[in-house]
Amino acid sequence: MSHPLVAAVWEQLGRRDLANILHEIIGQHAVDIAVLQAQDDQPSKVEPLMRSVFWIKTIFDAQRTRLQELVTTHDMSTTNHSPYLLPSDAIFSTLMYLVQVKSKLFPCHKPAAPGLMCYRHFLAHTLLAGIRLLVLRGDDISAEDKFNLERAMAAGWQHPDLTSAELFLINDLLPRADGNNPPVIPGLERLDGNPETLITDLLTALIRNKAATLAPFCWLYDILCSAESALIQCHINWRRESQLERPSSPTADTVDDTLDQARNTRTKLVRTVLAAFDDEFEVPSLQVLSTVILSQNADGHPPLQTRRIRDNWARLAPMREFWEASLGHLIRWLINRRIQMWDSNGELDASNHDYQAHLAEWLQASPLPGASPLTATRADGVYMVDCPAGHAVPRKFLDEQVRASDPCAYEV
Repeated sequence: MSHPLVAAVWEQLGRRDLANILHEIIGQHAVDIAVLQAQDDQPSKVEPLMRSVFWIKTIFDAQRTRLQELVTTHDMSTTNHSPYLLPSDAIFSTLMYLVQVKSKLFPCHKPAAPGLMCYRHFLAHTLLAGIRLLVLRGDDISAEDKFNLERAMAAGWQHPDLTSAELFLINDLLPRADGNNPPVIPGLERLDGNPETLITDLLTALIRNKAATLAPFCWLYDILCSAESALIQCHINWRRESQLERPSSPTADTVDDTLDQARNTRTKLVRTVLAAFDDEFEVPSLQVLSTVILSQNADGHPPLQTRRIRDNWARLAPMREFWEASLGHLIRWLINRRIQMWDSNGELDASNHDYQAHLAEWLQASPLPGASPLTATRADGVYMVDCPAGHAVPRKFLDEQVRASDPCAYEV
């Protein structure tokens, strides 16, 4: 997928009503799935229904970047960011919904078409992103909710043809990840220190001790996500700087240098992980990490030129193209939604203006306190009497009072 396109989507997702956006996506998706089931579950329509899952994964990734910055800077209590963060209950309910989606699109009693297997795998990856996001959110999840999620995942993936990577995610990693997920490494969002050494040590631990894979896997996953988000954030900064039309300014040069550095850092990390996978391709955790890399790599060629990497690169090409198309649909949907909100707000402003005008007319026509009904009915005009209270006085009532008190003054 294109990093500039992802950057454009993330900019559109920086909204205070993100929870409403997520609810709208899920609501429309639930309707579309209901229509599919009414049409006897046509396999040709499964792929379009996965588009919303890619949207949700994109929202999880954008939220993860914002949360990871807050966690590593010990700034989780910053109220300025809270309107832009999804609440934990929204994230958890989305995870439960995704498990239902998997059961409806890929029921266990029906074999999945070979061309759709990657989408079933992608659903498990989206659950991984959401569960890690919940841990970064820092809120406690009840034991009952954890149990319900684990049971739903186990029941939803009872396929005889599960790949080793899917078995690792569903049976081994995810049931432990929602309760014992390790914390984020400090400075991870900036990739401080020597990330190449760190990632090599974690890969060694992952390969040698296959029974204790949770911590090294999650940290490797965090590092890859951080490298990806750092590159996307550089594209966001570059877009903002280019909109200022100052291509030769010192700030623009700094943004370009940062972009090149982020791209080089990510390339080194990606090649290190893929080299380990190329040597130890039967390790399920490395299979998952390689899929994370190869499914969202924006380059036009494999990051590592080996036969195994090229084969996996080619196998995931349809998913990369579909992800790119889904992001294009998402940004158009977000822009159209924002325009509709502007139109709606404009209508509210017009209604508010009409309300204010009607209220003013009603106040002008209302009788004064203590005035007789006869006097009130004679009011057809209003004067504003210059006093601290600023009273509105009906013209005929004012005429009557002035004439009675001083006829000469009234004639003047």
